Amino acid sequence: LKSTDGSKIAETASENGKAVFNDIKPADYILEETEAPTGYLITNPVNVTVKPNKVSTVEMVDTQIKGKIQILKIDGETQKPLKGAEFEVKNANGERVATIISGDDGIAETGVLPFANYVIKEIKAPDKYTLDGKEYPVSISKHMETVKLTVANTKKNGSIEIIKKGDDGKLLEGAEFNLEDTNGKVIATQKSNKDGKVVFSDLKEGNYVLKEVKAPKGYNIVNPVNVEVKADEVTKLDLTDKATTGKLLIKKIDVATGKEVPGAKIKITCIEGLDKGKSFEFVSTDKEQEFTLKAGQYEFVETQAPKGYELNREVGKFEITKEGQVVKCDVKDKATTGKLLIKKVDVATGKEVPGAKIKITCTEGLDKGKAFEFISTDKEQEFTLKAGQYEFVETQAPKGYELNKEVGKFEITKEGQVVKCDVKDKATTGKLLIKKVDVATGKEVPGAKIKVICTEGLDKGKSFEFVSTDKEQEFTLKAGQYEYVETQAPKGYELNKEVGKFEITKEGQIVKCDVKDSKTTGKLVFKKVDSKTGEVLDGAEIKLVCTEGLDKGKEITFTSKKEGNEFDLLAGEYEISELKAPEGYELTKEIKKFTVNKQGEVVNCTLDNTKFEIVKTGSNFDVNALIPFGIILVAGGLGALILSKKRKLS
Repeated sequence: LKSTDGSKIAETASENGKAVFNDIKPADYILEETEAPTGYLITNPVNVTVKPNKVSTVEMVDTQIKGKIQILKIDGETQKPLKGAEFEVKNANGERVATIISGDDGIAETGVLPFANYVIKEIKAPDKYTLDGKEYPVSISKHMETVKLTVANTKKNGSIEIIKKGDDGKLLEGAEFNLEDTNGKVIATQKSNKDGKVVFSDLKEGNYVLKEVKAPKGYNIVNPVNVEVKADEVTKLDLTDKATTGKLLIKKIDVATGKEVPGAKIKITCIEGLDKGKSFEFVSTDKEQEFTLKAGQYEFVETQAPKGYELNREVGKFEITKEGQVVKCDVKDKATTGKLLIKKVDVATGKEVPGAKIKITCTEGLDKGKAFEFISTDKEQEFTLKAGQYEFVETQAPKGYELNKEVGKFEITKEGQVVKCDVKDKATTGKLLIKKVDVATGKEVPGAKIKVICTEGLDKGKSFEFVSTDKEQEFTLKAGQYEYVETQAPKGYELNKEVGKFEITKEGQIVKCDVKDSKTTGKLVFKKVDSKTGEVLDGAEIKLVCTEGLDKGKEITFTSKKEGNEFDLLAGEYEISELKAPEGYELTKEIKKFTVNKQGEVVNCTLDNTKFEIVKTGSNFDVNALIPFGIILVAGGLGALILSKKRKLS
């Protein structure tokens, strides 16, 4: 309380809004507030008049201190204002006194607030920004003051979520990725889990490069991927790894020839790798086959051999480890083979026959259409043949045999099978019609022994003998060249030493041969002689009889001559006797025998006669009456025969 001259009169503090000045002398005063209550402004001085014995009342009104709170919401990195941040304003009692939201300019401002201490807290961040959870204390202490507060927000981070799959749709574990910024700096490294998921989290908004640095086993690395990360967003990627593949070039070949063999069933199994446990079968063709396979370890085995081959039970292995790798595999099969034991035999004797040309043709099987020829020997021949059906036929018969046109068949189905075949040939035979004939008469002559020899042909070296009869004889002979010769002449014939020849070349051929013999002839020189003087006598009647030989039974009666008698005789045994004695001689009873058995032989034969002795008795007895009696005596008596044989030289 001051006097009007400004002197201080008294000082007091209000209590409960009242301030009392006692014992104040009446006068005019100035009431001046020197200190306002907290939160209020000092009011203007008030003039007051104090009257005696009266209470002067003055009302002084204090103006409350008020102000505003202004918050600037900005991006903590770019400093750009952010719209949409919502703040809560609370007083010291924790009571919410205001809620404000930042506008486009980033400002959030309260209305007029009374003097007080306040707490500012963001209750909602701008879109895609992280909520600032801090409490900011603010005091309004000056009247109509705007308390300014800048609150920076951090943009929410984004993330990248990758699902790693194989090209078969399988989720892949173990794929390793580097996340790089645009400068190539590695920000983070992650691996896919069992679900194929890879997460890069808490990433600032921006552009990144995702690089696969290690693919799961059996897969190829994908190319780098550019990724844009946005705040508070999950960038999702599906990355597919292409399986590492290579090519299998596989063929089925003949182990002997190296040529492709169609028809084999082959099973390929993946024992380790992407397709582990999977298998497939294929049938070989006459060309190499190509299969695209994923990386891994594989086995292959033949499950069914081609017709005519043995099953190859060997398990082959290969591995594909690199993209584009080419693996070549050959499944080698040994052809099923058997043995053909074949021989050419004589249908009659069963003996091997050399010289036949035989053709063997494969009609079905590995060597279908192939053929070969061989020439039979005197032994069974052996050929190793591949499985299949075969035909064999004789294309050229051995010399002396008929061509066997029959087609034989056999089949080889098992390894080591032995097939035996005989090609049976019937020897070419012809007929020999042979007879022994008299060269002069042409009539058959029995009794000749003739030898037939095979000099060339099936029966080469073989011979046989036969004795001629009075008929032509027939012999069936195998084809060949033959000689025949008389080895013993018939009785009464000269041995024909000429060697005859003939040949049988065709089946059913008939060869006719005549062995012509000349009769053996000799000469008989006969003389009738006086037994005493040796004088050759004529006039005797002589009988010559062939008792054995070609002229058996033939008789010749002749009269002896003074110069002797000569006769050409066929070989044989002869008897000569006297039928009538020369005149004056006794009839000889002797029968002379001789033989003509050599060609040109000269037989000298004599019959001796003895003269009659005449006794003169005077009797008229007729001597001629005694002649018959004399003949009987000659025939029964013994005479002297001088027989000399001279061989004719020719």
